[in-house]
Order: sequence, then C-alpha cells, then structure tokens
Amino acid sequence: MYSLAADLDSFDSCMKAEQDSLAKLSQVWNDIPQSVRLQCIDPGGFSPSYIEWQTCVEVARDVRKLRTETPTTIPTSRDCPIIQMRPDGSIVSVLACGLRKYGM
Repeated sequence: MYSLAADLDSFDSCMKAEQDSLAKLSQVWNDIPQSVRLQCIDPGGFSPSYIEWQTCVEVARDVRKLRTETPTTIPTSRDCPIIQMRPDGSIVSVLACGLRKYGM
C-alpha cells in the first residue's frame, strides 16, 4: 500500500544526507587539491550528488595517504610489477613482468 508519509520521510532523509555532505565538502574545500576536484566534482555528470563527490574526495585522500606512507618503490608478488611513486603518492612508473622479460 502506498504511503505518502513514507515517501516524505525518505525524501527528507535523502535531502539531509545531501546537505550534510555539502557541509562537509564546504569545510574542507580549500584543502582539496585541484587534481582531486577535477577528478571528483562533476556537476554535469550522471546523477551528480554531494554524497558521491564527498566519497570520491575521501577515497582520493586515503589513497594518496597510503601511497605517501609506503616506500617509493613497491615490489609486489615475485618482485613484479614494480611501482615507483613520487613523494605526493602519485605513480611515476610501473614495470610489468612481461615487459622486463623482453628487455623493455
């Protein structure tokens, strides 16, 4: 059975979550690197949402932090691939096993 009250509660809950995400983004806006803003904030994208944008910014922040806290060269299983990173956590290069095998 259809319930207008339930629909209004869902709408109100959704709007509150969006407003909370907007407030959190506004608080940290100046600390968000331009590259992350370009990657995450897309008003013209499919179903733009402050919640999606906040999540993207948080994931980008966490990935950058993890990359910054790890060595600049990361050997993986059997030392391949080898990933070299900059101090800011961005990837410089990846040496894949197949390419090393052929002297590349």
